[in-house]
Amino acid sequence: MDLENFFRDTKKNMFLSWIMTSIILGVFIESISSFDYLWTIFTFLTLVLILLPPLKFRNKKVMLPWEVIVIAAIPMIVRTLEISILANEIATYISLSALALIIAVETHVFTSVKFNHTFAVAFTVISTLALTGIWAIIRYNMDLYLGTSFLTTNEELMHEFINVLIAGVAAGVVFDTYFRKRDRSLKNKLMEEELG
Repeated sequence: MDLENFFRDTKKNMFLSWIMTSIILGVFIESISSFDYLWTIFTFLTLVLILLPPLKFRNKKVMLPWEVIVIAAIPMIVRTLEISILANEIATYISLSALALIIAVETHVFTSVKFNHTFAVAFTVISTLALTGIWAIIRYNMDLYLGTSFLTTNEELMHEFINVLIAGVAAGVVFDTYFRKRDRSLKNKLMEEELG
């Protein structure tokens, strides 16, 4: 899939992507104002990944698919609104898998690396677990140096890894389904243009 075809419907994608990016920016500002160190770091990293394509190509139309940004934004919004403790915990797992999904999409779309469908799922799952490991290291160091208590027990951390594995598999399936559908849609549009 080449970049030009992927962003054929750029106006709609650009508009929706920037709206979702603005929402994530709002969550970032809220996290800073409430001294929520973990979510400040997390939303900052998400914003950096979202803004890499338009900065790299120097074109505000070159944005991630808006659907991918929605997947990243929803857990952050749930966490910000503090719907429930369980929702916040689930939001963390989904956020990590959404970040892995963004990395997978950017790798697939903006580099010469192309994933087949099986590898896309595996890559997203492994990236989710890797991000969870990094997230655990960040929290451990914050506990150590800032006196926070993000990590309580090793058993709790292992439960978290299991939950994130499930979220990673779900994100991998979303990635696979999304790109199969998008590939079909783009091929149909291209065929219609060639025939019409």
